[in-house]
Amino acid sequence: MLETLFAFVSAHAWAQWLFVAFLFLPPMVIVLVTGQRGLASLATVLGWWALVLMLALAMV
Repeated sequence: MLETLFAFVSAHAWAQWLFVAFLFLPPMVIVLVTGQRGLASLATVLGWWALVLMLALAMV
């Protein structure tokens, strides 16, 4: 399933922007809303990426 997703993202420029936005915008919004600073914000971003990785592995 991931192969078809990545093939679609590779074929369309707008999908590439959306994919990158999905990886970076949600944790940054969470950091801004909660007012985190320093390493706490890094932990939020890494936690988001870990969640996305676990979901991707579950789809394989």
